[in-house]
Amino acid sequence: MFDFLPTTIPLSIVITILAIAAIIIGISKSGFGGSTGVIATPLVANLLPIEQTLGFMLPILMIADIIAIKQHWNNQSWKHVRWIVSGATLGVLASTILIFLLANNTATLDTYIKLVVGILCLFFVVFQIARDLGMPLPHIPETRNGGITCGTFTGTVSTLSNAAGPIVAIYMIEQNLGKKRMTATMVFTFAIINWLKVPGFLFLGILSPGAVLLALCFLPFIPVGSLLGIWMHKRVNETLFNAIIYAATALSSFSLVYKSIAP
Repeated sequence: MFDFLPTTIPLSIVITILAIAAIIIGISKSGFGGSTGVIATPLVANLLPIEQTLGFMLPILMIADIIAIKQHWNNQSWKHVRWIVSGATLGVLASTILIFLLANNTATLDTYIKLVVGILCLFFVVFQIARDLGMPLPHIPETRNGGITCGTFTGTVSTLSNAAGPIVAIYMIEQNLGKKRMTATMVFTFAIINWLKVPGFLFLGILSPGAVLLALCFLPFIPVGSLLGIWMHKRVNETLFNAIIYAATALSSFSLVYKSIAP
């Protein structure tokens, strides 16, 4: 059932990395609205085939969503949630169709999506660093069309990589909702988007018994990450934390890109 686990890496290292990914997701969802969880995808994708990566991470994300929703209830902006989810529905559908079209060639699917994940994550790191440095960035207006456009990109990227947090973070920062309301809105948005992905992932076989069972083994690490996220949200210097996340994401993403293009 777990025959997709790598045989060239010691099992203890595989377990440690998967546990770290689950903890990071918990930290990100509860403390930072999901924007820093981008590192989890390249971490796991460096170990597992892309289909098992997506299948492993979705249940982890959904449980983390439930915990985070309880923590951030009544702080969300439903207007922004509706706008983003409306567009995300189209993005999820488009990406599901793309995966289906590539499904007959597993090697091609694995290589292309890992390459896309690596490039996207690197782009997000550069974009976030530019934002933190105060560099001028494209402005996304607070309109229904702006939210739907953001949502379409979010749904597409989230389905392919489970790493769309920075897209919504960039949009939400422009809306000036404040840290608490922004975090809550992102939590509710991704909770809905993750459920939108379930039918397609079941149809495509991505939510396979092996991937789901593996995710269940690491569920206990999510509350640990959630508690850490709440503590860090109040006490840890967010700039320092983001710098560490960006560096680790860049390294993991470079590894994915290299493995995808190396002969």
